[in-house]
Order: sequence, then C-alpha cells, then structure tokens
Amino acid sequence: MWCVTLSAGLGTAAADDPSRAISREELRGVIKKEVSEAVDKAFDQDGDGRPATLGDVKEAVEEAVTAAVSASVRTTRLIERGGSLYRQACQTCHGAQGDGRGEAARHLDPRPRDLRAGVFKFRTTRGGSLPVDADLARTIRVGVPGTSMPAFGPVFEEAELDALVAFIKTFSPKFRDPAFEVTPDQVVRIPAERPSPATARSPKLGREVYTRM
Repeated sequence: MWCVTLSAGLGTAAADDPSRAISREELRGVIKKEVSEAVDKAFDQDGDGRPATLGDVKEAVEEAVTAAVSASVRTTRLIERGGSLYRQACQTCHGAQGDGRGEAARHLDPRPRDLRAGVFKFRTTRGGSLPVDADLARTIRVGVPGTSMPAFGPVFEEAELDALVAFIKTFSPKFRDPAFEVTPDQVVRIPAERPSPATARSPKLGREVYTRM
C-alpha cells in the first residue's frame, strides 16, 4: 500500500470551459478512465514487456484522485455563482430555501414551484424522472407563459443559466440520490423535423404511443 498525495493543478478533469458543472456520470467516467489506465500500466498493457513500476501505478492513481477533486471544486464554484444569481433574480418568488414562499409568492397565482420536491413539469424525461440540466435551463430561459415565471434568456448568459441550474438542484435531495439518476433511456428524444400530416391511422397510432408512454 502507499499514500496518495494530491498534486497541485486542475488535473485531467479540467475542461476547456471551467464554468460548466460536471455531472455524476462524467465524474464517474473520469475516475474510471484514470483508474483503468493505472491498471493497464500495472499489467503492462502497452506490450513492451516491461513490468510497470510502483511509481507508474502511483502516478496514475494520483491523477485519478486529482481529477475527481478538481471536478468537485469546479462544481462547488459553479454552485456558489448560481447561488448569487438565484438570490438576485429568483429568491423573491421561490424563497431563500427554494420552498416557493418568497416575499412575493402570496401575490402570485399559480404559486411559485417548491424546488425542494424535485418535481418539474417541463422536462424531456419520462414520468416520475428528474429533469436533465437542459430542461431546467430551458425553463429559466423561456419562462412559463400564463404564470409569473418570466423569461430570463435576455438577462442571463448561458454560463449563468448553467450556474443557476447547478444551484437549483441543491434544493432537492433527489438530485444527489443515485436512485433518481436519469439514465439515457429515460430521456425522450424529440425529433427536429416537423411531424407528418395526420391520417386516418393517426388516432390508432396515437393511442399506442399514449399507452406505451
């Protein structure tokens, strides 16, 4: 056994855009990649016939740990930035705790959403699933017609929307619970092309889709 010492710097998880949060899946991928490289070195997968040294394996494992810490730090900074933006633009309605009981809430109908519940109406995921980040960003960007939720697209840049999403997700424990993690099969892909005109078979096809979904 050996002691792993974290080296300075951003590590391999640092992306070109340091403002973007890293998801649980991405973080898991970073760690798997680095540890896999460490194992490859240990078993000499390079094929040069030279056994890996303890130093080789230690270096690869250090890189994996450093990458994970870097990703965590980056996400923490993004959440802090999002918190500042939330207090500036969202807290009056949604409340300091995200409970939908801000100072202006009693004057609004419908009332602001309780962000702690982790239940969101506008999403591209199946029923009972959490929204993906793009869903939350879209709602903030375009607003909700017929309610007091305005469109913040003209106000915030995309990086700021990403920060807001990262902070909003801290209100509900569901976003930290692996049991609620959204998998690719839970995301409904919306085709970019326009739908074909309705035909006599459309009601039957619609009924089948409705039953399946």
